[in-house]
Amino acid sequence: MNLSLLFPAIMCGVFCYLGAIESCCLMGMTGGYYIMGRPLIAGLLCGLVFGDVTAGVLCGVAVQAVFIANLSTGGATNSEITYASYGGIGLALATTKDPAIAVTLSVLMGQTLGLIFYNTRMALYSFFNNGAQKAAENNDDRGITLWHIVYPQICTFFIRAVPVFLVVFFGQGVVDTLLSSVPEIVTHIISVLGGVLPALGIGMLMNIVIKDKLQLIFFLRPVHDRDRLYRRACRLSRVPLQRQVGSRRGWGRGRRQRQRGLRRRRPVLRGRTETNHG
Repeated sequence: MNLSLLFPAIMCGVFCYLGAIESCCLMGMTGGYYIMGRPLIAGLLCGLVFGDVTAGVLCGVAVQAVFIANLSTGGATNSEITYASYGGIGLALATTKDPAIAVTLSVLMGQTLGLIFYNTRMALYSFFNNGAQKAAENNDDRGITLWHIVYPQICTFFIRAVPVFLVVFFGQGVVDTLLSSVPEIVTHIISVLGGVLPALGIGMLMNIVIKDKLQLIFFLRPVHDRDRLYRRACRLSRVPLQRQVGSRRGWGRGRRQRQRGLRRRRPVLRGRTETNHG
């Protein structure tokens, strides 16, 4: 047991609580989930408490790339990002400080421990809602405050801060033992797979954003070549020329072409055909 990990482990647990979407300390979604809960911010904060900001930011960047396309639709999620951020990055900084290992631990934390406690929280909150509804029916202001604010915040703190603290504080020995006992080839495979996962996250994001295959040109060539290649690809594929991104000249030319086309267009007069019946 390494007592030097006590303070960093406690802070990782507190940061995980502050990054929750239901945490009231940083206005929930505004300052918590979309700021404190992001892996990039988590890497910076974990690096500060562990005394190695460079390693923390590198781990945060790698984990952020994996979860950059992570979506939570209708309350359903495939990975809990705050557990992955502070549990995985914190444990990686406590052991190897390798970004590839941080990615592997973050995915493991988010999809196992994170989902378990995420579903536990959803079940407990339904119980709190029933208590708040009964207090509202009885006009009990104190009961509404307790059931709607106090009890959920206490529950959120314990199911987020305590597991992350235990993982970071007691997980160092487990990870070190596993890394020292497994063969070197297995460790190399884990590092390679951990390096591939950020590319997978970027690919998922591109799959969501890109609606036309021609738009891949904007990710492949420098800025000064994009407009020329995009216009050439549009001509070859017979796709109408769209607005050129980052080129006012190209946009102005397209606008003038459309205006000339409107001037040349002539109204079509359709005469009425009368049919004489015998």
